[in-house]
Amino acid sequence: MRIKLNLWGCLLMAMMAFAPTAQAQEVTMDELMQWYKQYYLASAVDTMPWNGSAATCNAGTLPAEILRKAELRVNFFRLTNRLPLITMDSDSSIFPQHAALMMLANKRLSHYPSKNWKCYTAKGAKGAAASCLSLPGSENTDDFITGFIADIGESNSMVGHRRWILYTGMKRFSYGATTGSQALYCIMNDFDYIPSPLPYVAYPWSGYVPYNLIAAKWSFSIPEGPKVNFSKATVKATTAEGKKLKVRQYPAEEMLDATLVWFMEDLFTLEEDMYAENSLQNSGFVGQTITITISNVLLDGVAKNYTYQVKITDLDYLENQ
Repeated sequence: MRIKLNLWGCLLMAMMAFAPTAQAQEVTMDELMQWYKQYYLASAVDTMPWNGSAATCNAGTLPAEILRKAELRVNFFRLTNRLPLITMDSDSSIFPQHAALMMLANKRLSHYPSKNWKCYTAKGAKGAAASCLSLPGSENTDDFITGFIADIGESNSMVGHRRWILYTGMKRFSYGATTGSQALYCIMNDFDYIPSPLPYVAYPWSGYVPYNLIAAKWSFSIPEGPKVNFSKATVKATTAEGKKLKVRQYPAEEMLDATLVWFMEDLFTLEEDMYAENSLQNSGFVGQTITITISNVLLDGVAKNYTYQVKITDLDYLENQ
């Protein structure tokens, strides 16, 4: 897990969406606008108010408001797939906070840092082992949680960070950060997994999606339950005009929900993926609908096909409202 990112009405709609269905329910424009404003924009962080110091190995603390915003942002990405919402556990924040300090002090990432690391602590080591980690750089708050969803670079071909955030069995996270590092702590001792009624979880999700949240690597997951085999599965992406878009599939790797990942080569370059750049607006893809067809997924040995649409839209204007 490594990279170099009316409320009650929303909760009610999320719970109503958990009834079993043969096809994932598309996110409507009205839903997207409401959730984007109340979850995504409301969780924006201009500067990370960290009071620690790498020079003195002081892990410091974050105000409760940052944990609240981390919870909102994680839940935005879960809500758009109609996943159960999570809570951010403030009691566990000491572990990712110390882990974030260690990553900053050593200017590198590791889930298993050695005891000779600068600012090493047992708390930090525990946090590092169970956290999504990033070094977005000084004051790069655009990476706040969203960077984990993007999972930039070829080294993140299994999109492990995204899979943790969108895992159907997750209930709690915690969060720690400095001015140049962050750690999203995945709390795994209370899974008590309940089979999900969702047919699949996709990123980008089915329905309307803001272009600025679309990354180069797309993914499709089957919730735990059936035995899933993606070895013969194929992905096809087409525009509304019938143009076939070039995709490059990655080998499926086992982790949490079974997941298939592919790179949208006609939408992004490798360089754009590496540096989290997005030129969809300039390349004319905003306003387009892309149909994804995934064929020959084996569920308990039976072949199944899936089709959904990603409707790329522009919500930049909402930031000024």
